This record gives sequence, C-alpha cells and structure tokens, in this order.
Amino acid sequence: MQLRLLAVWPLVSALIALLCLAPGAASESARASFSQPLAGLSAEQEAHFLEGAAIFRQRWFAHGEGDPEFAGLGPTYIAPACAACHVRAGRGRPPTRQGEALRSLVIRLGIPGRGAHGAPRPHPAYGDQLRSRAIAGVPSEGEVFVEYDAEPGQFGDGTAYQLRRPVYVFFRLAFLQLGDAAMHSPRVAPALPGVGLLEAIAESDILARADAEDADGDGISGRPNHVWDPLSGTHRLGRFGWKANQAGLLQQAAGAAFDDMGLTSALHPGPTCPPPQRACREAAAAAANGAAELSAERLAALTAYLRHLAAPGRLSQGAISRPIAICCCMIWARDLPTVGPISRPTGANGAPRRCGAWVRSRQ
Repeated sequence: MQLRLLAVWPLVSALIALLCLAPGAASESARASFSQPLAGLSAEQEAHFLEGAAIFRQRWFAHGEGDPEFAGLGPTYIAPACAACHVRAGRGRPPTRQGEALRSLVIRLGIPGRGAHGAPRPHPAYGDQLRSRAIAGVPSEGEVFVEYDAEPGQFGDGTAYQLRRPVYVFFRLAFLQLGDAAMHSPRVAPALPGVGLLEAIAESDILARADAEDADGDGISGRPNHVWDPLSGTHRLGRFGWKANQAGLLQQAAGAAFDDMGLTSALHPGPTCPPPQRACREAAAAAANGAAELSAERLAALTAYLRHLAAPGRLSQGAISRPIAICCCMIWARDLPTVGPISRPTGANGAPRRCGAWVRSRQ
C-alpha cells in the first residue's frame, strides 16, 4: 500500500517528545510509566481519564456471554481489549520466532484502486484487515505467521552482517485465497503516550511545514494525507495511525475499536462483515438492538484517556546520546504552538521548555 506521510516536523516533535519531556511527567521506573496522566489535570479531567483507562483495559464479550455491560465483541475480531495489543499503553512487537502468533501486530489488506471518499479499496472477501478470531458459530477469516529470509551484506569496511526479511504466510483462509492483486501491510501496535501533543498542534502549522519537495534542503520532506473524516463529513488532514489515516483521536479510537474488536459506534454503525461472510452478517443481525456497542459516553472517555496520557520522564542525562539530544533540540526549537487543552512542557519559569542549553553543556 502506498505510504502517505504526515508533515514531518510536527509528527516527529510529538514522537520524539517522549525523550525530551521534563522529569516528573511520569515515573519511568514504574511498570505503568506509559499509562500515567498529564500533570495539572483538573479533578473532572482526571476522573474522565480514569474512566477511559478502565475502558481501555476492559475485556469485551460476545452478546450473551460474560458481562452484558460490555457486550459487542466480534463477530470477527483481533483482540478482546485495547490493552491486549497496547500493553500498559505501550508499543507492541512483531513476532521474533518462526511461526510465532501475531499478538500485537495486525495485517491490513487492500486491492489496487480507491474506494469510497478516496480511501484504499478493501479486499472483497476480507475487508481492510485480516481478523483471525471470531465468536462462537462464526468462522474466523484466517491465520498468518511470519517466516524470515536471511539477507547477507557487508559494511563499507568489509565487515559482514546478516538481516532478516519477514515473509508473511497466510493459511486456513475461510473465504478463498487473497489473490494475486491483494496487498498487505503489517502494523505493530504503537505506543500511545504523547498523542495528545500531536493533536494539539494546529493543522495550519502542519500544512505550513509540509515541504513535500524539500525546498529548505534539510533532507526531510513530508506530504500531508487528507482523509475522509466521518465525524465532520469532510476531508481533513490525517495525523493518527501509522499512515496518518485518521483525522482526530476520537476517530482513531472509534476506528480501532471497530476494526480490532468489532465494536459499533456512531461513527461505525455497521458490522465488520464483508459480503461473502454470511455467518458473520447473521450473527451481527441477531445481536443488533439499535444501540451502539461503544456508546458516545464511553468513546469520549476513551478519547480523553488517550489525549491526557503523559509521555514518560526523560532518561538521565548520561543515558541520552548527544545525537538524540540534538535531535530533540531541533524539534523543540521550532516553538510550535499548541491549541486546545494540551500544552507543551514548560520550565520552572513557565516558559516553553528548550533543551539547547543542556545539549551545549554535554558537548
């Protein structure tokens, strides 16, 4: 699938902020260092954050099984909870052994061309990603495992090295083979702290720094990806997801709940059942009661949790290499303003934090 990159400076600023934030943003020594709230939240914001954290960890069940307050899983799905892939809001990992199950990696699918509103076309039998699990009475779509091919090479000085190229093998497919035209793209569950910082950057600032042709000669270019936003009913700048295919955190949360767990919402009212999957459609119709499985209130709380996740405190100065520190400085030196409830980290005097003086002291 074609890679579409968000304008690079604001994106990198949000991601590399994980290394640049002030100590105390969250405890890096605790196992839950990636799931702490931002400092300075109001009592109402913190309560909303905690509610969202509970939903993030909550296991969902098929209708008629388990807790009826959290019914709606499937009919086909990948995981029963957000935290199953984003453990403690952290990053997943690809399989490391031959034949290992995919536990925090999904396989996106598509075929050439464009679908509704210019989005990639889903596979006619399997939709936009392969769902390897299903509720009782519904066949799962199929399974995939990874093999690794060795790729030898050598450095400029003649030293030999060997890389591993992943090969994804699809098997036990329930609705025929994928076909020669099918495209697949593996996606590891990303770490979530700091996404509120990215949301807080004004769209105009991102577009102003797109620099698709690298006109400023800094070796970095970015191409904004304008995507269909089901919330506003218009095309907007994409900024969330590995390929910037969601316009906002609420849309990202609703999309992930639908794609990975099968939970319907106001933004995704229909089931995850492509036309050939008859048992899936019948199970969804039998369970339908006209209400969204992920209510607007729960979706709002889940979004608040993502928005207010604090990035972990930076490592000790001796643990950060000078190149990384300089990169942090390049990011923060842009002084990008934020909008909405999230602000850039500040120093003791309340001014936006800069790391230039610290880097100079390391030289």
